[in-house]
Amino acid sequence: MSPKMTATAIQKLKRRAKEIKKALGIKHSVALDQAAKEHGFNNWKDIESCYQNLTSSVSLLDIQNDLDSRFVRYREYVRTHASVSLVKPHITTGDIFHEVEIEGIRFAGGVSGNYPYILRRAGITGLMGDVQLGPCSIHLISETESLRAKPGYWICKYDKRQPRVYVGDLSEQGLVTLAHEFGILLPQEWVNKNVKISTFPTSMQRHLFYESPSFESLTQWCFAHPKEFESITGNSYLWDWPLRLSL
Repeated sequence: MSPKMTATAIQKLKRRAKEIKKALGIKHSVALDQAAKEHGFNNWKDIESCYQNLTSSVSLLDIQNDLDSRFVRYREYVRTHASVSLVKPHITTGDIFHEVEIEGIRFAGGVSGNYPYILRRAGITGLMGDVQLGPCSIHLISETESLRAKPGYWICKYDKRQPRVYVGDLSEQGLVTLAHEFGILLPQEWVNKNVKISTFPTSMQRHLFYESPSFESLTQWCFAHPKEFESITGNSYLWDWPLRLSL
């Protein structure tokens, strides 16, 4: 029987695959399969399947516990359509608690004061930006709405009037994967079409972050930096996130 998979375990396996690739000089996909075999799986596809099955069972449990069904349906859609194979983890330092590369673009989660935020590294495109995690969501900004921003998809602070991080150069699957990785709400038109939800419950939006791989990394960062954590009191966007950790 294959072992259970968590987001943290998957990140560790990806780091192992990176080591294998460097040592053997093989393709990234082959190294992923090799890392999977070392941990009792037939290949990397088995790991993705195991992770999706695990998150599905969690969703059913949440429904039984009377969580908002719209939230559960949305979360299930994101988890089953995100691709963990697109995510390449990077080593973090300082106030950065989570850093990954998706389709060649690096995104980092950091802590500034009481605020967890997402940052896009400049890279070769020169595009960069940051925004607080929690209230942010992805929006499509058209040419007629782009007086201050490049047309395309953006992570916005509240709505499309406040674009902060350009993500229009990601594919659709890349956007879903980014949304899953950092707990960011996808464009409302996607939610309407794919999840059949006319309005996502605002009161539940911060929970997308709490159940994301980046929040797992933030938890680990807080354990590794207890003094910094002691000075954090929460904020108006994620007012209860420090209360979710017990160091």
